[in-house]
Amino acid sequence: MTLNFSKICFVKTAWSEDYQGQDVFGRHEHIKKYRDGHERYNFKLGPDGRFYGYIPPHKTPDDAKGWLVIFVAASTNDNGRTFGPLFPVGWFEDAEFVTENERPEYITDKYFPACLDGTKYLYSVVSERAFLIPSGLRELPLPKQHGRKLGMASKIEVRSSGPKTRSEKWRIDYADYAEDLIKRLHPNDSASKVPVSQTAIEASAIAEDPTNRGYATSEHRRAVEKAAEEFARKTFQADFHIKDVTKENLGYDFHLRQRTGPREIFLEIKGTSGVKPMFYLTRNELKCLVANRSRFHLFLVTSALSSDLKGELFTSSPVEDCFALEPLNYQATPKEA
Repeated sequence: MTLNFSKICFVKTAWSEDYQGQDVFGRHEHIKKYRDGHERYNFKLGPDGRFYGYIPPHKTPDDAKGWLVIFVAASTNDNGRTFGPLFPVGWFEDAEFVTENERPEYITDKYFPACLDGTKYLYSVVSERAFLIPSGLRELPLPKQHGRKLGMASKIEVRSSGPKTRSEKWRIDYADYAEDLIKRLHPNDSASKVPVSQTAIEASAIAEDPTNRGYATSEHRRAVEKAAEEFARKTFQADFHIKDVTKENLGYDFHLRQRTGPREIFLEIKGTSGVKPMFYLTRNELKCLVANRSRFHLFLVTSALSSDLKGELFTSSPVEDCFALEPLNYQATPKEA
């Protein structure tokens, strides 16, 4: 993976397991008392496929776009008390700092919760790509040789177009630390030999995982499905007649018949807004795969909500060869006597 971050900053935030709306912990009096703060949704996917993070009041840089933002927080003990040094908890790539505003969920979801004090949750930094570091991997403390540079500040810039970031050693060391952190933990580093369990998690994958408490909204899932189906149609329409059978519960989405030959494909379409190839098969889809091995194909679309979406076609055997299929739920029924 090529690292090329021209603007890097560190942001102090509250501690949370996954920032999908759970309690947050920190040293600020309000957070200590109520375990609540705007930061609790920092890695929650918004209804438009972007991430909306909160940073306490700070000076917005003149060049507000294109930042690598490293979020750091103090860890907590079993009682929820913060202690010890600051650790990275995740990052935004190509982020933009904006004026504080209410989270976009308030436009699309009239039941989206308010803060405990009755105000609405805010955001002040936006990104299309966010990565969360699992709590078990939050173990790389900030450079100690420069002391607590964040101190009372909520944000420090360590690389930008300004002269200080090019000459002050502590900023250079922090920038090097940031790049090393991402090199170690980025899940999409094709050169990395680190197992997936030891990398950061693309936050969009958290949102699309139905076993996670921060599952995506129905609007987000529909947007991903629609984008994936439209991309599949554009990909295959030149060579195949396409019949949309998504509502017929056949275990696949498109029935393709070759325009100039006998080829026939049962095409199941899967999409994700992340770059990591991940999808879920229903029992009906798996039955179709097994029963129609010569005709069943799966078309997987990644980055479905971006302008850089990509599609890959798998036959039934490569699906089983390339992906680990793991049951997530079981149906329980009474046993016969």
